[in-house]
This record gives sequence, structure tokens and C-alpha cells, in this order.
Amino acid sequence: MQLGTYEYKTGEHLGAVPFPNSDFRSEMPGSRKQIESQSTPPLAGLSKFPNYEKFYHCCNETKSVFLDTLILIHGKIETDKVTADMPNQKALLKIVDPGASYWVGNGFHVRNLFPSTGLEAEVNPFLLLDYAGPTSFPPTALPQGVEEHPHRGFETVTICYQGAVAHRDSSGNAGIIGPGDVQWMTAASGVVHEEKHEAEFARRGGVLEMIQLWVNLPRVHKMDPPRYQTILSRAIPAVPVDDSGSVVRVIAGQFQGRLGAAQTFSPIQLLDLHWKAGAMADLPADGNTSVFLLKGALLINGTETCRGEAKLALFSSAGSTITLEALEDSTALVLNGQPIDEPVARQGPFVMNTRHELMQAVEDYRAGKMGHLA
Repeated sequence: MQLGTYEYKTGEHLGAVPFPNSDFRSEMPGSRKQIESQSTPPLAGLSKFPNYEKFYHCCNETKSVFLDTLILIHGKIETDKVTADMPNQKALLKIVDPGASYWVGNGFHVRNLFPSTGLEAEVNPFLLLDYAGPTSFPPTALPQGVEEHPHRGFETVTICYQGAVAHRDSSGNAGIIGPGDVQWMTAASGVVHEEKHEAEFARRGGVLEMIQLWVNLPRVHKMDPPRYQTILSRAIPAVPVDDSGSVVRVIAGQFQGRLGAAQTFSPIQLLDLHWKAGAMADLPADGNTSVFLLKGALLINGTETCRGEAKLALFSSAGSTITLEALEDSTALVLNGQPIDEPVARQGPFVMNTRHELMQAVEDYRAGKMGHLA
């Protein structure tokens, strides 16, 4: 537990402690925080003040903190239940289980979090989230996966956690991603590609675990030339949140001054969390926000628990931050994105703005205008 430069332990009798800051409000954002003490003896100093509005006013006057056991800083008390009305904190709306489950080709068994669950506007600009695996594959001489197929009007983002996948497309791009790597393909005006297990991974066999996102493109960029980004793990900034090795990997957007490796066409933030139990952080949450929990357990905003595997926590649009704490070792992906306020017309591998544009995409693909693999 941290107060300025002072560290306190649960159960330690503190009495009156000089407050290291001239303004307690900078440490305690928000106008009202209720504390229900579960400690023995109760928090003697805090019991005088029914809410923090009075409590931090008193602290500003006396420049001291009076308590018997511990103090709430940044929304966390280890032995006391806290609820807070944080003016910039997003509210958790619901936790969503996977909808459809299916095979993509013969190489990716996925659980879909949207759109099969009915989420569309709430997750805009994201169009699809498939969680592939963890699935064990036996050794084979013939790599499994998805054969040649087209895309137009959006981007596919593949994040690898276990295994390895090889990509090649009709624009001449090719790449292999393994654990920690990201493949970011901008289909835009149209591309034909395939995704298969990497040859050596297929030969050995093993566990495959990946996420694939589809990200919409604004109308002005839907007919741009295709683009491909292979983002290796070493190029992704890893921001520590404590001394345990817990990190926030910044795939896209910014976090604590670190710029993500991916180039995007609209404001998007993808934060890949690899946290040990006890890790905690306030995270930015601009636009539409959701948190996909691959595994583990997260305490959300100090009140609600998301636990298990393949769970999607959905947040309100109002607010700009969320607070997460790992109750056990956890892996999660935070998705923030500014909605693209345009009509969406989608059919199979094409995402455009009108029905006519969809029909044109089909015609262009059949006419070979998106190319073919050699």
C-alpha cells in the first residue's frame, strides 16, 4: 500500500502520519467515496468522516492522516470494501460469454465474442473477435489452416499467444508470427490471402492460441491500397505495472507515454495485459471499451469480478478510465476505439458502407481484381 513515498502494511498502527503532499485531492480524485470497515479494530481515524469529501478536506487542513490500520490510495484497500463514484470511471455494463463456436478452415477452432453475441454498436469500430484455442494439434506434414480467400473494407489483426502461423497474400506480403507477435493486415481495396500453421509448428504439433480481430476502416480509407504489418514481440513496448513482472504490452495507441507499434487508420488502443496476482492499474478507456479475459480473474473498478476463460467485459461509453486488479495470474486484452459514425454493410469477408459496394466487391473478386496467390 503506497502513500506518496511512504509504504504501509496491513494491520500496522500508524497514528498520525505526515501527509507528503500539499493537496490530498490530487491523490484522491472524485467527490465521494464510502468505506465500510471490515478491520478489527475499525479505522478509528476514518470513522469520524462519513465520506471522503469531508475526509480529504480535513487532511488538507491538518496535513496529516489519522488511522489505525491502512489508508485507501487510488481506489484500493486490502482489508476494506470500497465503492466509489468516480466521475471519469466507466461503468461495467455486463460480462459476455462466447456466442458461436466453429472451425475456421481446418486450423482454427474459435469461440466468437462478437458479433454472434449481438454486440455491434457497443464495440464499434471493432467488427469481430474470435478466440482460437487453446487447441492441441498432432504433428502433420500438411499445415492446416484457411485456404485462399478475399477481404475488402477492413483490417484483420491476429495476436499470437501460443503456436505459430504463416501468412501470404496477393500483394506479395508474407510473414510468420509466433508467441507475442501480431499480424496486422489492412485489406482496404481488396486482398486475397491464406493463413496456415507455420510448417515447423505443424511438423512438431502443439498448442495453438490466438485472437483475431476485425477492425473497420473509415469510408475514406476503404479503397486504399492493401498494407501488411508484421509486428514482432520485441517491437511491442512492455510497460511494467509493478515489480512482479506484470506488464501492459502496447500493441496500438499509447499508454504511459509509450506509443504502440501498430499504425492505425482511426483512434484505437489495444493493450495486452500479462499480470501476476496482485497487479493493479488505472487504464485509459476512450471511446468504446471492452476487456477480453483469456484466462484468470480480474477485479473491475474495485467492485465486480470477471473470472474464467474467454469472457468479455463491456463498459459504458461515458467516462475515460477503468481500474483493473488481477486476483490471480491473468491474461487479458483491452480494446478501446473511437466509433466510426458511418453505415456498415457487411457480407462474409467484405465490409463496406452500402449494399451496392458489397455487390461490387463480389464482382471485383470474381473478376480477379483482388489478385490471386501464386
